[in-house]
Amino acid sequence: MLNANVEAGEVCVIDADVGQSDVGPPGFVSCACSRRQVPHISELDPADGYYVGSVNLQGVEEMLVAGVARCLRRLGAQRLVVINTPGWTSGRGVQMLRALADAADAAVVNLGDRVLPGLSVTRPRYVLPRSPQDRRASRNLSYRRHVRLTARLTAPADALSVCGWDGALSCPWGRYRPGDVEGPEGRGRDYVVPRDYLRHIFAGLYRGGRLAGYGVVEKIGREGVELYASTENFDEIRIGKIRLDPDALEELEPLP
Repeated sequence: MLNANVEAGEVCVIDADVGQSDVGPPGFVSCACSRRQVPHISELDPADGYYVGSVNLQGVEEMLVAGVARCLRRLGAQRLVVINTPGWTSGRGVQMLRALADAADAAVVNLGDRVLPGLSVTRPRYVLPRSPQDRRASRNLSYRRHVRLTARLTAPADALSVCGWDGALSCPWGRYRPGDVEGPEGRGRDYVVPRDYLRHIFAGLYRGGRLAGYGVVEKIGREGVELYASTENFDEIRIGKIRLDPDALEELEPLP
């Protein structure tokens, strides 16, 4: 779609497939623009990104819609914008896609099966189903492509937005108390987790509300937030459920 229209002017892409992202790292709704044809949208550098914080959209569907709406505002209304959506096409996934199409006031193009009212096109032969192992390997490649951790530093405690520390990590989606357990225990949104689960938390770093870089949080306390970072020029840290090995840049077991 980008290559077919770019000769008429700049075309922008919003990559909302947070589990198999191309424009930015997994967990983000990322946006980028181009005035030239590209072999693949993974060649584009993200201009901004909204951190959803999970590669599993169940329970955070509204954050995906918010991320796309935010990117549309950033890009403005004078250019063609292509939205690459997640492949969750059953149950609540269809409801999410419908809400996304309505929020963006978008013309729908179904790739393969007709999931939403709109145009349907044949799925290309090279688009094949991938196993969970293949998907994870693809995500790890994406982390390595986009994330460059160059410094270890301590940020003020109030730089951590949305979540906070009160002896446990308290976020809108869950409360995580460290304990001597082998795996997460709890129900609803209240958990006891192994102490290591509150390390290696992948983060989006923002400056003035715009994505400035990425980080991996190692310690959260009232005195500050210790992290590996790709930039020192940020004033906000947004975390989610994704955990990432800061050396290998590979996924670890996420927060529940």
